[in-house]
Order: sequence, then structure tokens, then C-alpha cells
Amino acid sequence: MTGLAGIVHVLSLDCVRTAIRGAGRIADCAILWKEKELFAVVELKGGLSAVNANLVVRQIQAGVRVMGHLASDQHVADFYPILMYRGHYPYKALQGELIEFRGQKRRLIPMECGSRLSSVRGLERLR
Repeated sequence: MTGLAGIVHVLSLDCVRTAIRGAGRIADCAILWKEKELFAVVELKGGLSAVNANLVVRQIQAGVRVMGHLASDQHVADFYPILMYRGHYPYKALQGELIEFRGQKRRLIPMECGSRLSSVRGLERLR
């Protein structure tokens, strides 16, 4: 997140989950760009053990649903479902998995821990 402190807000989704009942397991955080109509939901898997693909998809989808509740009266132009991982990435298990927000479907974006958000296509221009 180097260089983004002035243009984003980071929201802990664990804190929001307690306010919105029924969210269950949820992604770790959401990143909201100031003065932009977009957000990213991020799940962090920093352990060296294998990533459970089904759990990751459910957690990120739950985070996106929560963002939908929070932005219910807002226009959102785009969203980015991101998995930041260290260790084994279950490419085959996650291939073809889509995350949906208001009828838009996006493929999960895998990023190794330590990667820059600006390396995500579409986010590189947001400085």
C-alpha cells in the first residue's frame, strides 16, 4: 500500500461483520479509493499451508455482500476481489471462480503477499 495512504481508506471487515448479522466468515478488509467509485475486497492468506479454495471464495463473496450493504445507496463503477497469499496457490481449484457484485462478475485476483496493489490491471492508474 506504499504511496496510497492519502487516496484510500482501509476498512476492517471483521469489525463490520458484527454490525451486519449473518455474514459468517468474511474477507479481512476492504479498500475504498477516495473520490473514486470503486473498492477492493481483500482476503489475506499469509500462512505457508495450502489455501482452501472454497473458503476463500465464500469469504471474499461475503465481503463483497457487506460492501453492497454499506454502499446500498451509492453508485459503484467497479470492484476488485483480491486474494493475497503466501505459499501454495490453488490455481486449478480457483480457476473459473467468479465473485459477483450487483450483477457484475469478476475473477478472483491472486497476488503474492508483498505485491503492490498498483500491479493490478485497472488500479495502476489510481494514484
